Amino acid sequence: MPNWFSRLIWQGTTDRTMMWLGPDHGAPERRGVRLGEEYVTLRVKSARIPYLRAGPTKYHLSVATWLDWQTEAHSTQHGTSVIAPSEERGLPPKHRDRISFVDKPALRQVPWQGELNVKIALFAVVEETLAQPVLDYLVKATEVAGFGFAGPAKVYAGLVKEASDAIFGTVGSSDVVTGMDRGFLAEDLQAGYLLLSDAPAAETAKAKVRFDPQDKRIKPKVDGGSNPLKDYAYMVLEFKADRVRNDWSQFESLRNAWGVLEKRYEDGAKPDEMEELFQRYERACRASPDLLPEDAKIKAANARKKFAPVAALAASRPLGPAPRPPLPTFEEIG
Repeated sequence: MPNWFSRLIWQGTTDRTMMWLGPDHGAPERRGVRLGEEYVTLRVKSARIPYLRAGPTKYHLSVATWLDWQTEAHSTQHGTSVIAPSEERGLPPKHRDRISFVDKPALRQVPWQGELNVKIALFAVVEETLAQPVLDYLVKATEVAGFGFAGPAKVYAGLVKEASDAIFGTVGSSDVVTGMDRGFLAEDLQAGYLLLSDAPAAETAKAKVRFDPQDKRIKPKVDGGSNPLKDYAYMVLEFKADRVRNDWSQFESLRNAWGVLEKRYEDGAKPDEMEELFQRYERACRASPDLLPEDAKIKAANARKKFAPVAALAASRPLGPAPRPPLPTFEEIG
C-alpha cells in the first residue's frame, strides 16, 4: 500500500468532503450499477489546485490511482493508473487556481461484480532529474498494459506498482493535494459524479454549489454566492455504467484466436477446419474474464455474422489459383 495514505487522513471521515452530486448540482441523475450486467468506468472529470507550496522548485501535477476489483471467478484483480499530461508539468510554485485533467480515464470498463476499492489522489510531484522519466514510464505502462484487462495487466502490475509507490509514496518527492481511499460494494456504487475535496464536509454539504459542464469547475449555484471550495483543492470523479465494452479489440487472447483462424484460412483450410477454429474463437470470447456474459454473446454473434458469408463463399469456389475472399480483420468483427 502506498505510504502517502498515512499523510492523507481520509477513509470517509467527516472532516473532508466526499459528496455525490446530482441534478441539483448540475450533474446527471445518479443510479445504481447493475451487478453482473454492466461495466464500470472511472473518469477524472476535473481537478482543481488553488496553489502549490512555496519554494524555488517546479512541479508536475499527476493523478495516481490504485485499484482492486472483484472478478466473476471471485478473485481480485489489481491495477495502477497514472495520469500526467505534458501541459501539467514544469509548473512554477504558487501557480494558482488551475483546473487540470479534464475528463481523463482512471479505470476503463471492468465488469461490475460487486466490489471495487479505489485509492486515488491528486499529487504535486517535485520536478527532479528522475521525476519526468518515471512519470513517462508510468503513463505509458498504464496505456500499454491495459490495466483493465485480466491477462496482460498481471505482467506489468508489480513493476508499475513499485514505480508508482516510489514516486508518489516518498515524503519530500510529492505533495498529496486531495484524494480518496474507499471501497464500493454492490449496494453503494453509483453511476454519477462524486466530489472530493479537503474542504470541511459540513461546509460543503450546506452550501449551494453546482458543477459547470463547460469549464468543469465547482461554482456557487447563484452567481456571486459563497463557495466553500474557493480556497481548497478538489476533484470531480465520474463513475460510468455501460452494457457494451468498447476496447475488446485489445484482448490478446481473442486477437490470437482470430489470428490462428486467419492464418489457416489463408493457407487453404477446408470448411470443417475453419468452423472448428471459429468455434475456438467463440469459446475464447465467451470465456473472457474481461467481458460480461451478455456482451460476450453479442460479440461472438456479430463475429459469426461477418465470418459465415465469407467462409461459405470460399467453400463454394473450386480449388485453384484464384485467391480466397479476405476474412474481416479482427477489429472489424465485433
